Amino acid sequence: MEDRKISLFTDEQPNVAKKNIRDLIIGIVIFLVVTIFMAMNREGIIVTIFSGLACIAVPIFLISERLKEYHAARTEKSIGALVKKYGDYSTKIDDSCIDFMTLLFPSAQVIVIQGMLFKFSEIIDFSLNEMASYKTTKSTSSMLGRGIVGGVLFGGIGALAGANSATTNTEKENQKYKFNIILDDFNNPNFSCTYYSEDKANKLYSMLKLIIDKNQSRQTSQGSTII
Repeated sequence: MEDRKISLFTDEQPNVAKKNIRDLIIGIVIFLVVTIFMAMNREGIIVTIFSGLACIAVPIFLISERLKEYHAARTEKSIGALVKKYGDYSTKIDDSCIDFMTLLFPSAQVIVIQGMLFKFSEIIDFSLNEMASYKTTKSTSSMLGRGIVGGVLFGGIGALAGANSATTNTEKENQKYKFNIILDDFNNPNFSCTYYSEDKANKLYSMLKLIIDKNQSRQTSQGSTII
């Protein structure tokens, strides 16, 4: 699966780590100095602890802001490199960080899912929350099939958890959406990813559905041409 990893910009990572360690050490030293000073002056233990924590809060804030800037820059550079290579993306899931982002590049027929690159033609099937696969549910008229496909696309992705015994409580408690994507690759036949947002899971479900449908449509038309 390593060969599928997109190239991420991590050149600044060592420098960021060094600065963060430096600020953390400074914060700890300040905390100890202030705590000892307050203790020597016989201040109350609560005042002493809060004074020390107030001093260490500044370095922690600086570390947090530096990490935000680093991940934002890394995400921007990574997306820029992908757009330059594969053209504009049509859909994006998750704005937080490139490591968790999904980008669809229809012109190049590729999709990036949480840092991994896949060609449309490689995606054979997928399942969600260990239920039946998309291809299976698409070709059946059972309650289970309608629960997954209809529920995901029209009634909320939580419907798949209780397709046979749909209860309101089950739908509300189902907040983890694990996708298992089947690939046309003997070395790495599957890829799994998890979402904790219904909206994001719905978007990925729709993307995968469109990709598989297009693959099948293309195969059908090629078969008809050969005949």
